[in-house]
Amino acid sequence: MSRVFQVKLFFFGVLLFISLGGYGQNILTQTVRGKVLDADNNQPLVGATVMVSENISCVTDTNGVFRLEALPIGRYTFRIAQIGYETLLLPELLVEAGKEKIITITLKESAKQLAETVIRAARSILQRSEYYHRANAAFCSYFF
Repeated sequence: MSRVFQVKLFFFGVLLFISLGGYGQNILTQTVRGKVLDADNNQPLVGATVMVSENISCVTDTNGVFRLEALPIGRYTFRIAQIGYETLLLPELLVEAGKEKIITITLKESAKQLAETVIRAARSILQRSEYYHRANAAFCSYFF
């Protein structure tokens, strides 16, 4: 065999070995599911966001239920938010292999006062005189 062929064969074998090495490793994942409720009346919160990271999040359904599937095992900080409620952080929540993590979350209503909005409108002098002229003409034509 030529030296060039042996070098090519060696590099092909190394690449094949490296590419097949990842097939033996399985990443362990688990499902986290639960329910988001109002803290005062235990009613389900529809549309609450349950976020683990920027890439992993979900929204609760009409029953306040959420489900995060194929979450790699480890520790996570969950952020739960809903408009009109205080945002809740659940730090260091452990997701383990072998059993689904089921959590129930209650959110307190937020008592934030929004700023007042004032809407003002004004007509220009030309628009006002035109309006009064039309109104006066309609009045005169009705009575005369």
